[in-house]
Amino acid sequence: MPACWVSIVDESMAVDRDAASKQIGIVSNTAFENRPDLGRRMLDRENLKAMLGLKRVDRAGWLSHGLSNVESVAAHSWGVAFLTLMLKPENLDAEKVLKMAILHDLAEVVIGDVTPKDEVPEAEKLILETSAMKNLLQGHPAAAELLELWLECETRSTPEGDFVKQCDKLDMALQAQIYSGALTGFDPSEFLASALQGIEDPALRELAQP
Repeated sequence: MPACWVSIVDESMAVDRDAASKQIGIVSNTAFENRPDLGRRMLDRENLKAMLGLKRVDRAGWLSHGLSNVESVAAHSWGVAFLTLMLKPENLDAEKVLKMAILHDLAEVVIGDVTPKDEVPEAEKLILETSAMKNLLQGHPAAAELLELWLECETRSTPEGDFVKQCDKLDMALQAQIYSGALTGFDPSEFLASALQGIEDPALRELAQP
């Protein structure tokens, strides 16, 4: 099993249902009364902190090419969200697009950043990520909606999902250009070629090319 399948967050940050249940008692009853729209588990600090651990998960593709001090998966997710905000066609649902962008790599806080070099079949990767997302979102009143949006993005089954996935690739291409300009000896060609394979929109393709 590739090392990246194991959560990069340490044990204190891992999502554990039993531990999460025990932590519920530290949240005051007033907090629940003020936010009846939220399930108890979503108001558990430890669960939220675990998901925010995405800030500590490095993008594995850059590391595998010898780079250090690379962006986190959370930083990449912000980049994708920013690009969707700036580039969204008028006919797409802005709320759906932003939710997808924020959620699209959340599963990596559990399974790590699985890259093509790990040679994990796409179908198997999707199973792993779906299981992780169900675990992470369990107890949230909008869990079904958020999971469906995430799946739409992963499978590119809607115009919004396809657009977010193209922005996902565009962010990688632009970050490769940033690293290429800042770091001596880094060749971005592999990342640019990979990005262009996943971008069909002519305007986005133009942005992805150096």
